[in-house]
Amino acid sequence: MSGCLWHKFGIRAREQINFTTLNLNAMKNLKKIARITTLCLMGTFFLFSCAEDGRDGRDGFDGFDGRDGFDGRDGAANIQANTYFVGIGDWNTTSFGAEVNVSNPAITADVVATGVVQAWFSLDANPNARRWIALPYYDFSYSYIQGFTTFEHYDNPGSPDDLWYKVVVIPQASKIEGLDLQDYEAVSKVYGLED
Repeated sequence: MSGCLWHKFGIRAREQINFTTLNLNAMKNLKKIARITTLCLMGTFFLFSCAEDGRDGRDGFDGFDGRDGFDGRDGAANIQANTYFVGIGDWNTTSFGAEVNVSNPAITADVVATGVVQAWFSLDANPNARRWIALPYYDFSYSYIQGFTTFEHYDNPGSPDDLWYKVVVIPQASKIEGLDLQDYEAVSKVYGLED
């Protein structure tokens, strides 16, 4: 019997020793993990806390000056600019869409033959915020004959929204070669137009 107890006691002692060995191994692993974590945190701290900006590099070369713009003319001699409001009810339905005819006495026979008539439109009700879009534009266009300008809206049997139109009439003597007539800001600046 005593041998049997001893045998049982020996097994329990071995189990106790194995359990203690497992606990010691787990503790060693935890200590290793704690050391690695501490080193990583310290390395991160030193990496970010000790970072300094390097020296500034040399400045680049200056770019080339752009071309000078067109010189504006004194006043707006012989240049006529008119702004028209066209409401929804003003449009006349046509076979191609809708149109509005407005009187423009500045369009003379000479202007039709040798001058320039350029039109822009805007949806902006506020005159200080208007952005003028050159015509033709998508399904908006214009045409002119002596004394009249016609604003046209294609592919729409109904009437478009309220629109504002700007028409500038430039006689032959006032035309400027190379001026982009699609750019209202450039035209306005060169000819001294007021909105």
